[in-house]
Amino acid sequence: MAYMSKTKRMRVMRQRILAAVIVVVCVAAALFVYQQIQAGNTGKTLAKVGGAAIRSGIADGVGTYANYALYAQYFGQGYFIEDMYDPGSGASAAAIAESEKQIADQKLLMTNSALEEICIPYEVMKKHFKDEGKDVLTADVKASIAEAVASVFSTADIKSSLNSHGVKDRHVTYYFEYQYYYSAYYEEIAESNPATEEEIQAYYDENPDEFTTDWSLDASHILIDDAEHSEEGRARAQEILDRAKAGEDFAALADEYSEDPGNTNEDGTKNGGALGAFGPGSMVTEFEEAALALQPDEISDIVETDYGYHIIKLNSRTEESVQPLDEVRETITETIDSTHTSEALEALVAAANVVYVTDVYAETGKPPIDQTELDAMRGTGDSAAAAAEDGSSAEAATEGDSAAAGDSAATEEAAAAEEGSSAEAATEGDSAAAEEAEAPADDGAAEEAPAEEGDGGEAAE
Repeated sequence: MAYMSKTKRMRVMRQRILAAVIVVVCVAAALFVYQQIQAGNTGKTLAKVGGAAIRSGIADGVGTYANYALYAQYFGQGYFIEDMYDPGSGASAAAIAESEKQIADQKLLMTNSALEEICIPYEVMKKHFKDEGKDVLTADVKASIAEAVASVFSTADIKSSLNSHGVKDRHVTYYFEYQYYYSAYYEEIAESNPATEEEIQAYYDENPDEFTTDWSLDASHILIDDAEHSEEGRARAQEILDRAKAGEDFAALADEYSEDPGNTNEDGTKNGGALGAFGPGSMVTEFEEAALALQPDEISDIVETDYGYHIIKLNSRTEESVQPLDEVRETITETIDSTHTSEALEALVAAANVVYVTDVYAETGKPPIDQTELDAMRGTGDSAAAAAEDGSSAEAATEGDSAAAGDSAATEEAAAAEEGSSAEAATEGDSAAAEEAEAPADDGAAEEAPAEEGDGGEAAE
């Protein structure tokens, strides 16, 4: 039986160990790539938070959905940037070009907001809770998120519409996971740094308009449509006024004599001169002052406005009122707790040493880019004109940190961007595996990455 020398045995052992290490690394890399693809986190790296790279794939998809959800919340229907700047059929080439520019610009703003207001805080809070040993995304929470995501894609039409704009299940899942992280962080800060009685009282004293309900009046009127204010018109108004004050039914007089077009309904019926309830600033000054001087069931003298002659009857009034502190204490406490949470989260993000990577932000240093800065970058708008007059370039006009984005999230309001300073699409790059393998070596240069398979080309442009 032949025996290997000791040197040869050591060499073989080293080779086997090396081979095993390579297999483990390759498997780990493959799993990492798979996880990134599943998360939609492909495309150019926009920013790095510790060891986590936030790529355009996730920021674009999350930003698009956040914008869609915001419109759905306020208008009952979600909209996309493309819907808001659609020039319509038969539009000229110039109108189409302008529409495409507006869409690209707004997408850039939207991705900036998603990156700054959702993605970066998401990664920072996730690490924060991991360091504390807390499991925010428990099995129950994940089940709730899965139900919420399924509800978003509740119909084939909605799913198709969202998918066609690059929004997939993983982007909506990420969005809801962010909401849960923020909620957990809010509870943590509210417990560790609760609103004090002094803060509550100060907020109540400094923001009286928030707790004041304006007066409102419910009135009816009869209008003699005579903008020239002729004597004949006044005589007609005086005759009707005398009959009203003598006790005749005001609604019947309004239906017979009022020349206000609003007194006639679409079906031809009349509404007795009723105006319904209105508050400060709803009526022209002369009308408002005269109505305010009345008591319920009282009828005014003739009131002249630019519309002609009015006879006003006050039906009811609600006086201005201020809510007592005890009635709004809970609301104020939540507001202060939210402020504390925002401040703590800003500090947490600042301590995370976020690095902005891609050249999308070369003009401003870091996102978000606001509309004024975007105009300057594009060489359009008032900011660019002002820069030209001052002899400064558009680039100079956008140097330094950009203004903070709105609440969003709330918002927040904002938008998914096509990558690159001009927001123009570029060709696909190498494979996703190659992109992920190269990511750790990124020293701040913009990275290229491929479109995610089956993801409608979410990769960086």
